[in-house]
Amino acid sequence: MTPVTNSKGEVLYAYRYIPGTETQWAGWNYFGAPRAGYAPRIANLQVPVQHEKYLADEKIRDNVNALKYDFDREPATLARSRRIYDASSFDLTAFKARGGKILMWHGWADGAIMATSSIGYYEGVVKAMGSRRQTEDFFRLFLVPGVHRGGGGPGFTEFDSLTALENWVEKAQAPEKLITGQLSKGVVERTRPVFPYPVLARYSGKGDPKQADSFVPFDPSQH
Repeated sequence: MTPVTNSKGEVLYAYRYIPGTETQWAGWNYFGAPRAGYAPRIANLQVPVQHEKYLADEKIRDNVNALKYDFDREPATLARSRRIYDASSFDLTAFKARGGKILMWHGWADGAIMATSSIGYYEGVVKAMGSRRQTEDFFRLFLVPGVHRGGGGPGFTEFDSLTALENWVEKAQAPEKLITGQLSKGVVERTRPVFPYPVLARYSGKGDPKQADSFVPFDPSQH
């Protein structure tokens, strides 16, 4: 899908739906799967409507219609909301100086907030901090395949990021990878390592492809 634009073609929000998020579209965009010849029934309209009335628009309009949103005029009403919610502060120098650690994870199949937005934030921090090396010693981003918003989904939903963060803070053991698992009928059927962005998990060419130890890190930025 293309980014959100106004009538002049100006990009208002750069992070678009990406392949793999389809498994959550039903929950965020319509009730049930659309049938051939029928438009999907729009769902969850209370989320944008209530946001528009009580947070975004300070004047609280009574006749908000999310399906008739004016992308030329109405983005200006989001200014108040954006001051609260936008992650636009990339300089984490003070946080790092206090010994703070950030282990951020985002599911690639998140159908509400695109995982690419977390990449955008992370890269903004890298730029502000001066380099990837200076960022990785306190902030690492993990992108988990097939995971929905906050958990669940068809992919590798089983992992323990809290213990990884605790070990980083309390034992100075930086998280080199998260071992994730994919369930089948309640049993972990496959495991896969997830390395800190931008490092990818690549099959080593030997061993069981369903087992995490058959994968090695591949850093595309070094090739």
